[in-house]
Order: sequence, then C-alpha cells, then structure tokens
Amino acid sequence: MFRKSTGQTPHQFVLRQKLERAKAMLRAPDARVLDVAVACGFKTQPALCTGLSWRLGVSPTEYRQDLVGSEDAPLVDS
Repeated sequence: MFRKSTGQTPHQFVLRQKLERAKAMLRAPDARVLDVAVACGFKTQPALCTGLSWRLGVSPTEYRQDLVGSEDAPLVDS
C-alpha cells in the first residue's frame, strides 16, 4: 500500500527524507559532516557520503563547495 501511494518503498522514502535534511544542514558553513550524518540518522559519516553520492553524484563536501560556488557566481541580467 505504501509503495502504491508514494511510488517508493518505505526504505527509499526514509532515505530520501534523511538526505533532504542532510542537504539542508550542509548549507550551514560551520556544520561538520559527521555531525550532520548523526543528526540525520545515519550510523556513520561514510553512510551519509554513500547515500549522497548515490543520490546526487557528489560527496557532502563537494555538495557544499557547489553551493558556495553558486552563491559567489555573479548575477546576469537578461
């Protein structure tokens, strides 16, 4: 029933929620990756790294660097 209503297995749904929370927490420049992993329910930092790499194709550090890079990019008027 869960899969029919959400299109995902319960495990996929929970993992997606954990990763979304981790992404939000990684936006804080002073947040340590280990602290984010534990706060989001991952048993280890590598578990978060694996999940984020699987979902986004980047590590938590690369994700954060991409955010900083996009914030520093100049705005272009159309």
